[in-house]
Amino acid sequence: MSEKIYKNVSELAKQKKLSIMEVEKRAELSNGTIGKWRNNIPKISSVEAVARVLKVSVDRLLRE
Repeated sequence: MSEKIYKNVSELAKQKKLSIMEVEKRAELSNGTIGKWRNNIPKISSVEAVARVLKVSVDRLLRE
């Protein structure tokens, strides 16, 4: 599941011409946080922050 969240964030960021690092910065997350989502389940507050930056619902980030 967490790897899928990472993949969804990565794809959406690319569509919006943002780097993962820029998404982390705008979401006020530490550098490397989103990359850790490949192997670790993220905090819901972090997913919500990223969803706001990418202007999508949390559900969109969680889709399989």
